[in-house]
Amino acid sequence: MKTRVFFFLSLTFFNLQSQCYIPYVEHNRWGLLNDSLHEVLVPQYDYLKNYNSDFWIYKKGLNYGILSKNFQELTPPDFSVIYWIDTQKYVVYEKQNYSIHFWNDTTQLILNVDTVHAVYPNFILVEVNSQKGILNYQNEWKIPPIYQEVITNGTDIIVMEEDKYYFVDTLHKKKLKYGFEEAYCFSEGLALVKWNELYGFVNQEGKWITDCEFLNAQPFQEGLAPVEKNNRWGFINTKNELVIPYIYDFVFPFHNGRAIVQYKGKWGVINQTGKIILPLEYDEIQNFENQIFIVRMKHLWGIMNDQQTWLIPPEFIDFKKFHCSYWIFYTENQAQVIVNEKGKKIWINL
Repeated sequence: MKTRVFFFLSLTFFNLQSQCYIPYVEHNRWGLLNDSLHEVLVPQYDYLKNYNSDFWIYKKGLNYGILSKNFQELTPPDFSVIYWIDTQKYVVYEKQNYSIHFWNDTTQLILNVDTVHAVYPNFILVEVNSQKGILNYQNEWKIPPIYQEVITNGTDIIVMEEDKYYFVDTLHKKKLKYGFEEAYCFSEGLALVKWNELYGFVNQEGKWITDCEFLNAQPFQEGLAPVEKNNRWGFINTKNELVIPYIYDFVFPFHNGRAIVQYKGKWGVINQTGKIILPLEYDEIQNFENQIFIVRMKHLWGIMNDQQTWLIPPEFIDFKKFHCSYWIFYTENQAQVIVNEKGKKIWINL
């Protein structure tokens, strides 16, 4: 494989059955390499994207089609947009219509819909005459298109009615008897809501596990939620016990047992007991993989583990994440560096 193709390296690795695929472009056509940098698909498409472990989306000309996981064309490139693919169906926009295609060779139009906003395994979030609602795959309205706003994660559904947000089920019945000024989907069994300009948390039965007492808050993650009082941030647990005191300028939710926090303008990392793992002395920190972090000092980024050891010293000006625990970093001289999930360089384009 010629080195020059990597100048066209896409910013995405593709994960398929524990195999990572790297798209590359040669003569304006897209092909694939495996993570050993061997060609597995000859360049022939205008674009490639891995949808999940079973399907790919390809582009030929202006339209899109679907490939199998073995790179065989399951559909011709007939679609302006492909919204959803699973082992039973796919949802597309074609010939100025939204439609559902089933793999048993039946097709049905999504009737009287102006816009499809999001597609989930069991229903579709749509818009009709500037109002939002939810359709199932039998073209039945689960939530009629009468709402200015509908929020869903594919499981929870929140509708806005008379400036209040209500949790509803797919029978269009309110799950909680009252509405909120703001509401977020449930996370770890609890939902963040706003009432009287303050935030609190309710469980799925509508019981408050906190008062609306926080100036700001974020959803629970790994058993703890970031909350703000008196312009300082800390963390509570699901019993509304303060686990980490209100001392920080800002915090991010926990991820793999670690949280990135800011104090007096500098960033560090703590664990779930509040112990400082990385000192509060860095200009910026972002999560990398596991308990490894991308750390900025002045204008350069490096990679550090939670033992405060530099795996790669600060030498990058930018970075992007790949799908399967691989990243691409850029140096000041525009070199591209691929780094694996352990913070080790595996390929450099000088």
